Formats: sequence, C-alpha cells, structure tokens
Amino acid sequence: MTAQKTNINLLSKDEFAESPVGKFFKWALTFGKYIVIITQLVVITAFLYRFKLDRDLEALNDSIKQNQTIIDSFQDLEHNVRVLQSQLDALKTITDNQVLTNSTLNTLSQAMPTQIELETLSFSQDTLNLTGRSLTEIELATLISGLQQQPNLSDITVNSVSTGGAKDPTLSFTLTATIKPAEETGQ
Repeated sequence: MTAQKTNINLLSKDEFAESPVGKFFKWALTFGKYIVIITQLVVITAFLYRFKLDRDLEALNDSIKQNQTIIDSFQDLEHNVRVLQSQLDALKTITDNQVLTNSTLNTLSQAMPTQIELETLSFSQDTLNLTGRSLTEIELATLISGLQQQPNLSDITVNSVSTGGAKDPTLSFTLTATIKPAEETGQ
C-alpha cells in the first residue's frame, strides 16, 4: 500500500498575499528587483566605458598637438608663398602695362604720317591723348583715318583744331582715343 503524500506548509497563508492588491505588490517587488539589477548593470557599464572614452580623448588631444606642431612648422612657408604671390601679382600688372604700352606705341607708329609732329603723347589704361601739329589737313585726316583702322583703338575724338594764322599755317590739334583691352582685340 502506498502512502498518500500530504503537503505540509509551515508558512501561514496570508489572506493579503492572495488578494489582487497583494498579488500586484508581489509582482511589483519581483519586477522592481529586475529593474534595480538592470540599472546597476547599466551604471557599471557606463562607468567602465568612461575609462575607454578618457583614453580616446587623450589620444585625440595628442593627435591635435602633433598636427598643430606640423601646421606651425609650415607657417613660415605659407608667409613666403603669400609674399611671392603678391610679388607675382605686381609683376603681372607691370608686364600687362608694358604690353599695353608696346601695343599702343606700335599702333600709333603704324597710323602716324611722317609729316605730323607730336608735342605730347599720354595714355593710361584705357585712354590715348595726342597733341601735335600738322602741315596740312590731309595729313591730319590721314592720321585720324589710320587711327580708326587700328583694331585696338575706338571712339577717336578730335577735341580741337586750330591754326596759327598767316604767320604759322600749321594746324595744332588734340585728339583722344579709347584703348580696347587686349582680350577684345585678340592680341
């Protein structure tokens, strides 16, 4: 014959533990333990991760210092390059003006009749001014026509024409022309 097993529970049954509120508190306490354990694991992980971040920060600061030293070593070179660039810009301006001067003088020599005598010749970046004397109107007209045919001159204006009367039959004149940039004339 087999003996029947009987359950012996020495703990007294609490009616509160069996109530819905008691069951909720029991569940909340069990779940709360898990929340506390998970929170502690997160805090410990963050604490340990901080050591890695400190090491990374130190390596980054060392890298910045090394790169800053390299940049500082090139400071003199950069200064020299900037000085050289400004000198090259000045040289280009001078060379461009010299080319303009040579081009303008070459244009003027091609258009100038031999009997015209120039008293003053001045030009800037975009203007040519001539003052001179001519023995006849034909020579003056030849000069104006020759200047009009030059591709790097435009807007030729005769500002004044005068004669010295019976004593001096020569014609005194002043004229102005606009110098076209070399890009427009293709030179």
